[in-house]
Amino acid sequence: MAEKKKNLNEGHRERVRQRYIANGLNGFQPHEILELLLFYVKPRCDTNKVAHELINRFHTLAGVMNADIQDLCQVKGVGMQTAIFLHLFPDVFRAYQMSINSEKISFEQMKDLKAFVASLYVGVVKEQTNIICFDSETNVICVEPIGSGTPTSSNIDIRSIVETAIRNRSDCIALAHNHPDGNPNPSSADVFATERLIKSLNSLDITLIDHFIVGKRVTSMTELGYINN
Repeated sequence: MAEKKKNLNEGHRERVRQRYIANGLNGFQPHEILELLLFYVKPRCDTNKVAHELINRFHTLAGVMNADIQDLCQVKGVGMQTAIFLHLFPDVFRAYQMSINSEKISFEQMKDLKAFVASLYVGVVKEQTNIICFDSETNVICVEPIGSGTPTSSNIDIRSIVETAIRNRSDCIALAHNHPDGNPNPSSADVFATERLIKSLNSLDITLIDHFIVGKRVTSMTELGYINN
């Protein structure tokens, strides 16, 4: 009986794999995508059942992959290895998007710069500030996180931003932070912090080219007139 069940399971997995090879993820439901992924970390169990348990608990594919590792481990059939595997996907996709978009950055094409900034926040559910450092030829030197906070607030640390810019010998920088509630408009606190940062950087001959707010879309404070370069 166990051998028969094993053969049926292997046949089902192979059909799912062939379906993906033929059409990609077109037509796959969220639980079926999870089921396919779990094939490669859970070789000997009913991954369809585990996938349904995950969706029932976290509701969406994004909800599963953005879930805390410890919370994932509370789902029946999910151990630490599986939880880490699932939690990896937003981070891997973010790195993938950054890799693609970093090759397209151009100050002449704001849409490319915004696309790069948007890729920094794939799967990020808490507010986070990043600094992007550029050299004199506007090549990206580095991207570093500066601060993070709750889902509704972040601490923009002027001193850390200035120190990071100096340490990387930046000629200019861009700042970015996200609003997890989706509102892409700068708050009064964002405007005040940006004004303080401009003054601090100007004294060091470092230019703030933009401060981006990431919500449902990416907003440029330069385009809005808050930064004059």
